[in-house]
Parts: sequence; C-alpha cells; structure tokens
Amino acid sequence: MQEETQKPAIETAESKIPDQLKGLFCEPPFLEGEDPNLYRGLLAAVIEERKPVTVTDWIAVNDLVTKLWEERVFRRASNALIRGGMIKAVAYYLEQVRDGELDLGRILEASMSEAIGYFSRDPKERNEVRSRLDQYGISQAELHAKAAQDNSDALQMFERMIAARERGRRKLSKEDHRRRREDRREATKGSE
Repeated sequence: MQEETQKPAIETAESKIPDQLKGLFCEPPFLEGEDPNLYRGLLAAVIEERKPVTVTDWIAVNDLVTKLWEERVFRRASNALIRGGMIKAVAYYLEQVRDGELDLGRILEASMSEAIGYFSRDPKERNEVRSRLDQYGISQAELHAKAAQDNSDALQMFERMIAARERGRRKLSKEDHRRRREDRREATKGSE
C-alpha cells in the first residue's frame, strides 16, 4: 500500500523537474539499508509544497532536500554511536560492581563476556545481566549516558554537522520567503 502511494508522488515529482535541471537532482550515495524511495518521497513532498518555477527555485528545492537528507543521516549515525557503545557501557558498569576481585585482566574479560549477555536472545541470560545492573540502580539511562560519554567527540562532530545543515535550511527558507515577497510585490506593481 505504501509503495503504491509513494510511486505516483515520486513519478509526479520527477515529471515536474524541467529536463535541463534533471542533472541537478541526482540521488545522494545511499548507505547500506537506506531506501531510495524515502529520498524520492521527500523530494516529491518538497516540490509539491514549494511549487518551484525559476531555476533559483529548483536549486533551493535541491539544496533543501539535500540538507534534510544529510541531517537524517547524521541523526541516525549519532543514535547508532550510542547504541553501538552499549556493550562497552554495560561492561564498564559490570566492572564497577564486581565484588572483591583483584585480577583486573580477568575482570575485564568476564565483564565483556557478561555484557554481551545483556543483548542475548536468551531471555534468561539477558534478564540475569539486567537484574545484576538493576540491583545497583544502573538503568538504561545510565548505560546510554555512558555510551554517549565514551563517544562524545564523535557525537559532538555529528551535532555540529547537523547544526550546520539546520542553519543552512533556515538561511534557504529566509531567502525563499524574501524572494517570494519580492515576486508578489512585483506582481502587484505590474497589475496596477
């Protein structure tokens, strides 16, 4: 059903792009697992909303779609960094709660092995590790915070890239509004 509704919108968007500007709208390189139809659907929605006419309008549409798509990629990568850091965070907290063990190498190895159990498909194994952390008040929030802390440099880099795209989108929007006001003024003057 979703594919059926997306297809006409995508075909409509692509048919509205002037032939001489189709080269401007090449798809971005997609990451593995990304659905190109999501990008095309976004493009169709922006074309429908903006109703571009001039070359400048079409360039603004392309820029906006590109910035939105990149923001989406960066936000997903930022979330993935935290998810990916969870095993290390679980291992860190399991190390902290070991009682009376002095062999640090053995503790690290045991903690990492036990941390993997936190993500096990076996509910018994998973609940055992989660229960151990729960008894010390270590929740998902602490684990996410630790994973974020361990990846803070990379997360800050993604946040800067996201913020740059957001600023770019705001700038494009302001320019678009200004230009549309000027066009309306010109149209009003011309009709007088």
